[in-house]
Amino acid sequence: WLDNDGALPRINSLLASYDFEGRQLSNLAPNSEVREGGSDLIAENGVHGQGLLFDEKNSLSLHDLGIQNETSPFSVSLWIKLAPAALSETSLVRLGTPGHGFEIRIQSSRIQARWSRAWPQNAIAATSTIPLFAPYRWGHLVVSSDGSRHSDGFQIFFNGRPIDLDLHSGHLTKSILTSEPAMTFQGAGVMIDELQIFAQALTPIEAAQLFDGNSLTDAFAKK
Repeated sequence: WLDNDGALPRINSLLASYDFEGRQLSNLAPNSEVREGGSDLIAENGVHGQGLLFDEKNSLSLHDLGIQNETSPFSVSLWIKLAPAALSETSLVRLGTPGHGFEIRIQSSRIQARWSRAWPQNAIAATSTIPLFAPYRWGHLVVSSDGSRHSDGFQIFFNGRPIDLDLHSGHLTKSILTSEPAMTFQGAGVMIDELQIFAQALTPIEAAQLFDGNSLTDAFAKK
């Protein structure tokens, strides 16, 4: 949790960080080789400054994240706001192709994270037990996958708190991805801001820090 001079807490293994200010796709993560691309991106008022609006015709892609397959640990952190139409069924984040790779999905205002080769038999998934989203209200989401190839290796945090999950434990017989795909963000009536990708499964206090900006600082001050 310490920065280079041992003075301030921070979260390690940051791969990519975008605040979308100035209508720019600028990766703020230090020493990162991640490349970004976008089609017809729309600037929108974010939770802090500017964010991105997806209208089903546009998307954001991040390349060279180093996420090879389901054995690669990683976490996705972002603020998100959904129009009513996006609450029922939306593929929000994807690695690979639909039904063959990793996805973060909205299902009836719930969040689902899943790795699948053939749904539902050859797949693992975790779905929030309760609806999390209300229309046009910002919420902070962290989804982690620990690389274990088990459904209990998923963690989902909403507004800094761990969420109870329903687990789907299918049988992963083969590696799901054989090459490193881009991570794609998309949707219709989906707004995002403060997007960050980490090369590790985040801990609860790290997820809380990304939400409130002071949980790590407070914990460090108590030592």
